[in-house]
Amino acid sequence: MWTYRGSVFDREIKDLFGFIYLITLPDGGKYIGKKNFYTLRRKRSFKKCVRAESNWREYYSSSEDLKALIDTCESKEGIQREILELAISQGHLNYLESKYLFQNNVLESPEYLNQNIMGRYFSKNVEKYSQVI
Repeated sequence: MWTYRGSVFDREIKDLFGFIYLITLPDGGKYIGKKNFYTLRRKRSFKKCVRAESNWREYYSSSEDLKALIDTCESKEGIQREILELAISQGHLNYLESKYLFQNNVLESPEYLNQNIMGRYFSKNVEKYSQVI
């Protein structure tokens, strides 16, 4: 179950592209990510694309580290899945993800499990960067 602004998310999604989410584990660990509401698949002719709803309702993360931690939980009921913000396009979704990741200092805060931002900035380098100055 996803929540949005304190309530179960049950809004119509047809005009939305995706969302930014926060997953909180029972031990307090957090992860911020993004998810599309729909996928585009090409038909056999490769000329026609079909839009289908993604697996967002059952989705937990694409992060292998986070999925491994989720697998160690006794049940998924203790895991909170919160939609932070809704996006109307791919560009909007990408912008919002970067915004939330940087605003929450996910690479510097030990409570966040995120290990990189945009595949460009990595938590393992943060300490090295701070020693330069």
